[in-house]
Amino acid sequence: MSKSRAPKSLAQMAAETAEAEGVRGIRCQQCNCADWRVETTRRHDGIIVRYRVCRHCQARVTTVESPAS
Repeated sequence: MSKSRAPKSLAQMAAETAEAEGVRGIRCQQCNCADWRVETTRRHDGIIVRYRVCRHCQARVTTVESPAS
């Protein structure tokens, strides 16, 4: 049984992608496209949790964001 990891923040995913490919924004790990739709947005304990779906392959990703100041 694999352990569940905490979801990466949008900033972490964007930084990893930008560093690896010189591109801004997040890329799908399945198909490498950058076209996402937000399925659900929730606020929880002062953070914003977004559930995103790749428009190309339907892969799902959860991003965690700090609210705008």
